[in-house]
Amino acid sequence: MNFLKSSGFSSVPNNTNQPRAQPQYNQSTYGAATYQPQMPPQPEKSTNEKIKEAFDNFGNKIVEVFTPTSNEPAQVTSVSLLDEAPQPTSKAPVVQKQKTTKKFVHLTPAKKFIKTTSGNAKPTQAEENTFVNNMVETSIDELIEALNDQDWKVKARACRGLELCAEHFGFEKIHPAKSTIQGLVSAPQKSLQLASKSLLDKMASAPTGFSFAQTSAQPATESAPVSDEVINFGEEQ
Repeated sequence: MNFLKSSGFSSVPNNTNQPRAQPQYNQSTYGAATYQPQMPPQPEKSTNEKIKEAFDNFGNKIVEVFTPTSNEPAQVTSVSLLDEAPQPTSKAPVVQKQKTTKKFVHLTPAKKFIKTTSGNAKPTQAEENTFVNNMVETSIDELIEALNDQDWKVKARACRGLELCAEHFGFEKIHPAKSTIQGLVSAPQKSLQLASKSLLDKMASAPTGFSFAQTSAQPATESAPVSDEVINFGEEQ
């Protein structure tokens, strides 16, 4: 040992007598020692693992934002996941649609009769009975006007309606429309031909409004018999 010292070499340390290396401790805030073990280096994560970890962290942030911490309803924080949509710069007034109510249009008996809601040119017996019970003399003018309608079914119903009106108010009332009715006889639609021909036949067979019997039945004015009259040719007093 002395030889080693004289030669410039220190004595070999005796490991058995030296204390073991103590783990490193950090002094905490409160003075208590905390143990921090040395962790071995972790292997580098693959790309798939990094992507999965990023999605997991992203999902946890969403849960933190929308999960309420108390009984109060959850409130969305200022965290925005997507860019906000640009606000429109136009200041054009917003036009609100107003609710329109359909007005009820009152239909006259003639208008109801010629209305082809069922799609049939020939009216039913129930429709004819309803029209006869409600028709008025002005219905004749409406039916004559309907003879010029573009729908041939309306024309056919108008002919039948004029026939019913003429039987009640007189055929002389529909005489002004005779030429129009004659033009419908040559229509291509069979129903319109029959309706107009039936009306013309009844107009031809119906009596006119002027009756000669009424002139001969007029009572004569009373006059004194000729034999009873006294003619005095005497001298004047």
